[in-house]
Amino acid sequence: MYKHPRFVVRIWPDGKAEVQPMVKGEPIGKSFMFPGWQMVYHDGKQYHTRKVLRFDDPPLPSVQPGRIRLKAEAEDRVDVELEFLFKGNALTVTMEIDEPKSITYPSRADFRAAPYEGWQLIHELRTGEKKNQVRMTVE
Repeated sequence: MYKHPRFVVRIWPDGKAEVQPMVKGEPIGKSFMFPGWQMVYHDGKQYHTRKVLRFDDPPLPSVQPGRIRLKAEAEDRVDVELEFLFKGNALTVTMEIDEPKSITYPSRADFRAAPYEGWQLIHELRTGEKKNQVRMTVE
């Protein structure tokens, strides 16, 4: 769990981050998942989701972590690493994909995130399509 005066973030075992907006130490509105993430590939006709099969042992729960890393195995022997970086009023999530060279349809990291009132989302693609990053800041 990460606490900021404007939000609280809880990381769930499936790699999703639940964000609860706060005002004066009290929850306001509904919590939301940030970001929605998936690995996708294109088979020449359409996009498909590469499903996560299992997560490695997650870190023990803590309050005010600076960084949380989760590793998982997906279909077709594809590995994925999620990193949640907390700094002040910002949450940065990075996804990096490592897959066998023999894979027929390469994966790409895909985030889904919708702005929340008063919040700014910055989405940027880093080092090709295997590593992707999204950042949320609260003013």
